[in-house]
Amino acid sequence: MLRLEKIDVFYKELQALWGISLNVQEGEIVALVGPNGAGKTTTLRIISGLLKPSKGVLEFAGRSLIKEPPHRIVELGLSQVPESGKIFTGMSVLENLELGAFVASARKDRFQTLERVYEIFPRLAERQKQMAGTLSGGERQMLAIGRALMSKHKLLMLDEPSFGLAPILVQ
Repeated sequence: MLRLEKIDVFYKELQALWGISLNVQEGEIVALVGPNGAGKTTTLRIISGLLKPSKGVLEFAGRSLIKEPPHRIVELGLSQVPESGKIFTGMSVLENLELGAFVASARKDRFQTLERVYEIFPRLAERQKQMAGTLSGGERQMLAIGRALMSKHKLLMLDEPSFGLAPILVQ
């Protein structure tokens, strides 16, 4: 489903990743584990199209992602939850969730998907009209995950998924 092969990445003149290879098959759960600065977030940014590798192979469902812009990668079915629950603070909880269903393939089922997100995170249903910027850190993380779920993804990537969440929610 997802294949990275011998990926190198630079931040300007500084090389950040050397020869990263990774395969994710449909139905698999894969975790990148390592200390701060090991390249976990950088790897996710490459897959999402936010960074471009200097060399290597990056494919999703047999299609190269190397030249694809981030919005197209989301349309292909890859969705990412960035670390620390990045949300649109000047919008309501509901508006943030609706943005997750912006891609055409998710738009038609957005009401059913929204109900599913509210089942997983009932706090978001309670706060749907509230401005997202007033949420606690854990609620922001719930919202970021919920927004990604709205995209009807084929592959979901979570960067620090338990950041700010209560232990009961992590379980």
